[in-house]
Amino acid sequence: MRALRCAVFGVVIASGCAPARNVPPPSAPRFGMVAYPQPAPAPMPAPSAPAVGVPNADYREKVAVLPLADDDLFRAERTSLREKLSQAIGRVSGSELEIVPMTEVDKAIAPVSKSGARCASSAGSLEMRAHEHGWLATQLKVAHVLRGKDELIRELNVSARASWAKPFHWMAPWPSNLSTAASYEQAIVALKPDPHGQEMMLAALNGRPRNNVRFGTVSLCESPAADCASETKQWSDAASEMEACFAGADEVGLTLLVQGGSSPRCEIVNDHEATPEESCLCKAALASKRMASLAKRTRLDIDFEAKDIAGKERPLLSIIDVTANVRTEEDWEPARDGARKRLIVEGLDALAAPLARCARGDDTVVAELAVDPTGKPTSAQLTLPPSSKGARACLEKALVKSAFDCTKDGQAATIRVAIRSARTATAETPKK
Repeated sequence: MRALRCAVFGVVIASGCAPARNVPPPSAPRFGMVAYPQPAPAPMPAPSAPAVGVPNADYREKVAVLPLADDDLFRAERTSLREKLSQAIGRVSGSELEIVPMTEVDKAIAPVSKSGARCASSAGSLEMRAHEHGWLATQLKVAHVLRGKDELIRELNVSARASWAKPFHWMAPWPSNLSTAASYEQAIVALKPDPHGQEMMLAALNGRPRNNVRFGTVSLCESPAADCASETKQWSDAASEMEACFAGADEVGLTLLVQGGSSPRCEIVNDHEATPEESCLCKAALASKRMASLAKRTRLDIDFEAKDIAGKERPLLSIIDVTANVRTEEDWEPARDGARKRLIVEGLDALAAPLARCARGDDTVVAELAVDPTGKPTSAQLTLPPSSKGARACLEKALVKSAFDCTKDGQAATIRVAIRSARTATAETPKK
């Protein structure tokens, strides 16, 4: 199902250390190692400069102000606030940083391959794409932070960071009793450098509410918080139309931001552009009788699960190795000793739902995927196949329908993945 939503509360620690430089050796092998981008070196002074070999004092790191993400803001609001944030960072950073024009940033982070073809998966990391161009990337959070000994204050925290450079931090008090958009605007105007270089920690993880209302293959939850609002049932007249929007899908989890009143609005939260899926879902939502009684904006969680995989165990997927032109991140998964770190690539976890159709028992399967530059698999070879021939055919069919992010260099790639049973992975640790 959809990934856990993080809520940032109450714990902030001072970092006083710059992050370690993380640059692989030039001879890093193509297979089995993840290559991190090497930043462009700082320009050297002119030949007439007295200190030869010293970086130019006028050199400024470049910062990409990335699109904002907030479940309570519509697309136009996020775009406007991003422009204001870019101007504010330029103002408070003075001559230390150079702000990359947003048109240039958007071109660099767009989900397209080197050839211009759209990536098979458009949900890749914007931060990683910015770093590949040698830019620092912005992060933005609204959090309760501890200032002084015991004063808990709600703040807007903004940072610009990359592994090779010192991080930059800014903060502003978060206004109360204003709309979300107005609070951002006021806080951005008041943005100032944060001398403590603070790092936020996630102090709580909120999963999806447990009392979703199910209508066929779709379950809904209005204003998701600790529990769904009682008004969730009033969306029942839109459920069948929403279900049709997921034709051919295996499992989908998303959230709509809807607004009632004289100017009704609807969007998928944090999508940077309108999509046919959004158009279909919003058409159904805006036609619901619930909209007539909706006085303000609210969120509507939508979870879809195909009938033939409902209730079936999802396998655990982990990367064994990849070619160096595949973007990867680190995550944690259950293990016999509690948890262990794993490499993931965008699109990997979406494979769990279609693979649930394949009855492989407790067999561990290893698959090698050949992936084209857009992230679309061209072949799937089971190097450690299951004992059942039927399961083998099912697995190969599901694997070639997967979708990953584009490769970094516009060349084909290889991904080797292990497919394991959740039961065997989380079994009790055997006695020594």
